[in-house]
This record gives sequence, structure tokens and C-alpha cells, in this order.
Amino acid sequence: MAFLKFETSLENQLKALEMTGLQPESPKVVIPASLKQTDPLMAEAIEKAGKARITYGQNQAFWHQNVLDAFSLYLPELANRKLSPDAFCRQLTEAAQRNED
Repeated sequence: MAFLKFETSLENQLKALEMTGLQPESPKVVIPASLKQTDPLMAEAIEKAGKARITYGQNQAFWHQNVLDAFSLYLPELANRKLSPDAFCRQLTEAAQRNED
């Protein structure tokens, strides 16, 4: 129990964010100004996630490897507007459909 409390403490979530880019689970984690300078997209995403009315778990441990690969490949293209949101979703859908066989 002590380990879980440590891992989920606001301080540790902030350290994980700063050291690895791992998004904090708690909306109470204060986003440092330095992150807004070095990674404005991450800072904005975290800020908006904290205000979201509806959320869902994104436990990638349950994803098929080819879907993770597609996500990693196409997310930067989506973020850089080289791929539309619809095209991004189509790519992920196509990857997921290959697992239905």
C-alpha cells in the first residue's frame, strides 16, 4: 500500500512527467511553467484532460502490438497535421481489424 501511495502521490506524478513525459493521472498536479515552454502540446493536452467532462482509460497493455505500432507511427503525423483525424482513425481501425481473424 505504501508503494502505491508513493507512486500516485502528486509529487511523484510530477517527477514522472518531468523525467519521462508520463501524463499525470490526477488533475491536481500543477503543470510547471517549464513544461509549457519545452513541450507546449503536452502541457495543453494535460490541461484540457484535467477539464474533461468525460474520460476513458487508455491502458495500452491490452492493445495488440500492431495497433500500438500504428498508433506510434501515425500519432506524430496527426499532431503535425500531416494526417487528418479521420485518416488517423481509419489507420487504427485497419490495424485493429487485422486482429479479428
